[in-house]
Amino acid sequence: MTSSQTTCINLARRGPFACCQRTGSYCLTSDCPTARSLARREVLLYLLSLIQAKEKQAFIVVAKSVKGETEDAPLRNTLPGVPTLHDFYPRRYASTIIHMGYGLFEGRTEDGPFYFDGGVAMKMACWGRGDTYDWISWSPLRCTSETLKRLGYDFDAVEDALMAALEASP
Repeated sequence: MTSSQTTCINLARRGPFACCQRTGSYCLTSDCPTARSLARREVLLYLLSLIQAKEKQAFIVVAKSVKGETEDAPLRNTLPGVPTLHDFYPRRYASTIIHMGYGLFEGRTEDGPFYFDGGVAMKMACWGRGDTYDWISWSPLRCTSETLKRLGYDFDAVEDALMAALEASP
């Protein structure tokens, strides 16, 4: 069992979460605003723990808030300062990224390859109901420390952004 699946199970036991054991995703199905803000805090704390661990883990996110919008609505990152699936790499590497299948992507830098998951292969948390909900998806960024530096991943900036998001959460 992966650590994100364990987190998923632990979160699912705490409240009205629907949890998918296969993907490690979980979804808060409550309309309660307090429960929703607690769910967001739990996810932010989990992501912060990845950055603050002795063996820091780089990750990328897709975070969106939907309030009666269609699926065609533009993606607005609700975690500013945290690298997203669409902007974590310098543009010069965009042409090197290829879909390997099953949601796995590979890109290349001068220092070597990097890998990440996209779409449904990402871990995900959502909360809300109907046409008003929030979600955060995340994927580990797998590569050497040299490649991570080449990509410009800044652990301190990500930690600061997560702390700011936590402080801004109700």
